[in-house]
Amino acid sequence: MSTLADDKTFTPVYLRFSTIYGLSGRTRFDLVVNLLVAKALVDGEITVVGGNQWRPFVHVDDAALAVMKVLVAPLGLVRNQVFNVGSDDQNYTILQVAQLIHRWVPTARLLTYASQGDRRNYRVSFSKIRNTLGFVPHWTLEQGIRQVAEAIQSGKVEDYRDARYSNVRFLSEQGIVHFEHRDSNWAHHWINEWPGESVRPVREPQSASAR
Repeated sequence: MSTLADDKTFTPVYLRFSTIYGLSGRTRFDLVVNLLVAKALVDGEITVVGGNQWRPFVHVDDAALAVMKVLVAPLGLVRNQVFNVGSDDQNYTILQVAQLIHRWVPTARLLTYASQGDRRNYRVSFSKIRNTLGFVPHWTLEQGIRQVAEAIQSGKVEDYRDARYSNVRFLSEQGIVHFEHRDSNWAHHWINEWPGESVRPVREPQSASAR
Protein backbone atom coordinates (compact mmCIF):
# COMPACT_ATOMS: atom_id res chain seq x y z
CA MET A 1 0.00 0.00 0.00
CA SER A 2 2.83 2.40 0.82
CA THR A 3 4.14 2.11 -2.74
CA LEU A 4 0.83 3.49 -4.05
CA ALA A 5 1.04 6.67 -1.97
CA ASP A 6 1.35 9.98 -3.74
CA ASP A 7 1.15 13.67 -2.87
CA LYS A 8 -2.43 14.29 -3.99
CA THR A 9 -4.78 11.35 -4.36
CA PHE A 10 -3.71 8.62 -1.93
CA THR A 11 -2.17 9.15 1.49
CA PRO A 12 -2.19 5.99 3.62
CA VAL A 13 -1.60 6.18 7.37
CA TYR A 14 -1.16 3.06 9.51
CA LEU A 15 -2.63 2.96 13.02
CA ARG A 16 -1.64 0.18 15.40
CA PHE A 17 -4.35 0.19 18.04
CA SER A 18 -3.76 -1.00 21.56
CA THR A 19 -6.24 -3.51 22.97
CA ILE A 20 -9.58 -1.71 23.11
CA TYR A 21 -11.79 -1.38 26.18
CA GLY A 22 -14.92 0.57 27.10
CA LEU A 23 -18.46 1.01 25.80
CA SER A 24 -19.28 1.70 22.16
CA GLY A 25 -22.17 1.43 19.72
CA ARG A 26 -21.60 -2.33 19.74
CA THR A 27 -19.65 -3.05 22.88
CA ARG A 28 -17.41 -6.09 22.66
CA PHE A 29 -16.97 -8.61 25.44
CA ASP A 30 -14.36 -10.69 23.64
CA LEU A 31 -11.76 -8.09 24.72
CA VAL A 32 -9.87 -8.67 27.92
CA VAL A 33 -10.82 -5.67 30.07
CA ASN A 34 -14.53 -5.71 29.23
CA LEU A 35 -14.66 -9.48 29.57
CA LEU A 36 -12.97 -9.62 32.95
CA VAL A 37 -15.24 -6.89 34.32
CA ALA A 38 -18.30 -8.81 33.12
CA LYS A 39 -17.08 -12.09 34.57
CA ALA A 40 -16.33 -10.41 37.90
CA LEU A 41 -19.84 -8.97 38.20
CA VAL A 42 -21.91 -11.75 36.63
CA ASP A 43 -19.93 -14.90 37.40
CA GLY A 44 -18.17 -13.76 40.55
CA GLU A 45 -14.76 -14.68 39.12
CA ILE A 46 -11.84 -12.86 37.54
CA THR A 47 -9.90 -15.42 35.54
CA VAL A 48 -6.31 -14.78 34.53
CA VAL A 49 -4.32 -17.00 32.17
CA GLY A 50 -0.63 -16.51 32.88
CA GLY A 51 -0.77 -12.92 34.05
CA ASN A 52 2.77 -11.62 33.54
CA GLN A 53 2.30 -10.82 29.85
CA TRP A 54 2.24 -7.11 29.03
CA ARG A 55 -0.39 -5.48 26.84
CA PRO A 56 -1.11 -1.86 25.85
CA PHE A 57 -4.70 -0.65 26.29
CA VAL A 58 -6.77 2.24 24.93
CA HIS A 59 -10.41 3.24 25.34
CA VAL A 60 -12.56 2.98 22.22
CA ASP A 61 -13.35 6.72 22.39
CA ASP A 62 -9.64 7.51 22.36
CA ALA A 63 -9.11 5.17 19.42
CA ALA A 64 -11.69 7.24 17.52
CA LEU A 65 -9.92 10.42 18.65
CA ALA A 66 -6.67 9.13 17.14
CA VAL A 67 -8.43 8.52 13.81
CA MET A 68 -9.82 12.05 13.87
CA LYS A 69 -6.41 13.55 14.61
CA VAL A 70 -4.93 11.73 11.64
CA LEU A 71 -7.74 12.90 9.34
CA VAL A 72 -7.28 16.57 10.20
CA ALA A 73 -3.46 16.52 10.30
CA PRO A 74 -1.42 18.05 7.46
CA LEU A 75 -0.78 15.39 4.83
CA GLY A 76 2.95 15.90 4.96
CA LEU A 77 2.90 15.08 8.65
CA VAL A 78 1.14 11.73 8.40
CA ARG A 79 1.73 10.44 4.86
CA ASN A 80 2.93 6.83 4.96
CA GLN A 81 3.50 7.05 8.71
CA VAL A 82 2.89 4.32 11.28
CA PHE A 83 1.50 5.31 14.68
CA ASN A 84 0.97 3.20 17.77
CA VAL A 85 -2.31 4.33 19.33
CA GLY A 86 -2.37 4.45 23.12
CA SER A 87 -0.26 5.84 25.94
CA ASP A 88 2.82 4.68 27.81
CA ASP A 89 1.02 4.72 31.16
CA GLN A 90 -1.59 2.25 29.89
CA ASN A 91 0.86 -0.58 29.41
CA TYR A 92 -0.28 -3.18 31.95
CA THR A 93 0.24 -6.85 32.66
CA ILE A 94 -2.92 -8.95 32.50
CA LEU A 95 -2.59 -9.60 36.23
CA GLN A 96 -2.42 -5.86 36.93
CA VAL A 97 -5.63 -5.42 34.94
CA ALA A 98 -7.29 -8.17 36.96
CA GLN A 99 -6.17 -6.56 40.22
CA LEU A 100 -7.62 -3.19 39.18
CA ILE A 101 -10.93 -4.90 38.42
CA HIS A 102 -10.79 -6.73 41.74
CA ARG A 103 -10.65 -3.38 43.53
CA TRP A 104 -13.96 -2.47 41.91
CA VAL A 105 -15.49 -5.90 42.50
CA PRO A 106 -13.84 -7.17 45.71
CA THR A 107 -16.46 -9.90 46.13
CA ALA A 108 -15.23 -11.67 42.99
CA ARG A 109 -12.64 -14.43 43.27
CA LEU A 110 -9.34 -13.80 41.52
CA LEU A 111 -8.30 -17.05 39.80
CA THR A 112 -4.89 -17.45 38.19
CA TYR A 113 -3.98 -20.26 35.80
CA ALA A 114 -0.81 -21.17 33.94
CA SER A 115 -1.00 -21.42 30.17
CA GLN A 116 1.12 -23.15 27.59
CA GLY A 117 -0.64 -21.27 24.81
CA ASP A 118 -0.61 -17.54 24.04
CA ARG A 119 2.91 -16.27 24.78
CA ARG A 120 2.56 -12.78 23.33
CA ASN A 121 4.21 -10.25 25.59
CA TYR A 122 4.85 -6.64 24.64
CA ARG A 123 5.10 -3.12 26.01
CA VAL A 124 4.68 -0.35 23.46
CA SER A 125 6.04 3.19 23.10
CA PHE A 126 3.55 5.88 22.10
CA SER A 127 5.94 8.82 21.92
CA LYS A 128 5.54 9.20 18.15
CA ILE A 129 1.79 9.82 18.12
CA ARG A 130 2.08 12.02 21.21
CA ASN A 131 4.89 14.16 19.81
CA THR A 132 3.66 14.29 16.21
CA LEU A 133 -0.10 14.66 16.65
CA GLY A 134 -0.40 15.73 20.26
CA PHE A 135 -2.47 12.64 21.00
CA VAL A 136 -3.16 12.09 24.70
CA PRO A 137 -5.96 9.70 25.73
CA HIS A 138 -8.85 11.16 27.70
CA TRP A 139 -9.67 7.89 29.43
CA THR A 140 -7.73 5.91 32.01
CA LEU A 141 -8.09 2.17 32.44
CA GLU A 142 -9.70 2.65 35.86
CA GLN A 143 -12.34 4.96 34.33
CA GLY A 144 -13.04 2.41 31.61
CA ILE A 145 -13.47 -0.37 34.14
CA ARG A 146 -15.97 1.75 36.04
CA GLN A 147 -17.86 2.60 32.84
CA VAL A 148 -18.26 -1.05 31.86
CA ALA A 149 -19.16 -2.08 35.41
CA GLU A 150 -21.88 0.56 35.66
CA ALA A 151 -23.36 -0.50 32.31
CA ILE A 152 -23.67 -4.09 33.52
CA GLN A 153 -24.99 -3.14 36.96
CA SER A 154 -27.62 -0.81 35.47
CA GLY A 155 -28.87 -3.47 33.06
CA LYS A 156 -27.71 -1.59 29.97
CA VAL A 157 -25.80 -4.76 29.11
CA GLU A 158 -28.14 -7.68 29.76
CA ASP A 159 -26.01 -10.69 28.85
CA TYR A 160 -22.34 -10.25 28.03
CA ARG A 161 -22.28 -13.74 26.46
CA ASP A 162 -24.73 -12.72 23.75
CA ALA A 163 -23.20 -13.22 20.30
CA ARG A 164 -23.68 -9.58 19.38
CA TYR A 165 -20.95 -8.68 21.89
CA SER A 166 -18.38 -11.06 20.43
CA ASN A 167 -16.87 -10.96 16.94
CA VAL A 168 -15.79 -14.57 17.24
CA ARG A 169 -19.20 -15.90 18.26
CA PHE A 170 -21.17 -13.64 15.91
CA LEU A 171 -19.13 -14.60 12.85
CA SER A 172 -19.14 -18.26 13.84
CA GLU A 173 -22.91 -18.36 14.35
CA GLN A 174 -23.42 -16.62 11.01
CA GLY A 175 -21.24 -19.24 9.35
CA ILE A 176 -19.00 -16.52 7.97
CA VAL A 177 -15.75 -17.79 9.39
CA HIS A 178 -14.48 -20.55 11.67
CA PHE A 179 -11.51 -19.94 13.94
CA GLU A 180 -9.04 -22.75 14.54
CA HIS A 181 -6.28 -20.99 16.50
CA ARG A 182 -7.03 -21.90 20.12
CA ASP A 183 -3.95 -20.17 21.52
CA SER A 184 -4.96 -16.73 20.27
CA ASN A 185 -8.70 -17.05 20.95
CA TRP A 186 -8.59 -17.41 24.72
CA ALA A 187 -11.46 -14.98 25.19
CA HIS A 188 -13.74 -17.18 23.09
CA HIS A 189 -13.08 -20.14 25.41
CA TRP A 190 -13.57 -18.04 28.55
CA ILE A 191 -17.00 -17.02 27.33
CA ASN A 192 -18.09 -20.58 26.59
CA GLU A 193 -16.52 -22.66 29.33
CA TRP A 194 -13.85 -22.39 32.01
CA PRO A 195 -11.41 -23.92 32.80
CA GLY A 196 -10.35 -25.62 29.56
CA GLU A 197 -8.03 -28.53 29.01
CA SER A 198 -5.08 -26.33 28.07
CA VAL A 199 -4.71 -24.72 31.49
CA ARG A 200 -3.84 -25.89 34.96
CA PRO A 201 -4.21 -24.04 38.27
CA VAL A 202 -0.95 -22.83 39.77
CA ARG A 203 -2.20 -21.42 43.05
CA GLU A 204 -5.28 -21.31 45.18
CA PRO A 205 -7.80 -18.64 44.26
CA GLN A 206 -7.67 -15.40 46.22
CA SER A 207 -10.91 -14.39 47.84
CA ALA A 208 -11.71 -10.82 48.71
CA SER A 209 -11.35 -11.60 52.43
CA ALA A 210 -7.85 -12.99 51.92
CA ARG A 211 -6.45 -9.80 50.48
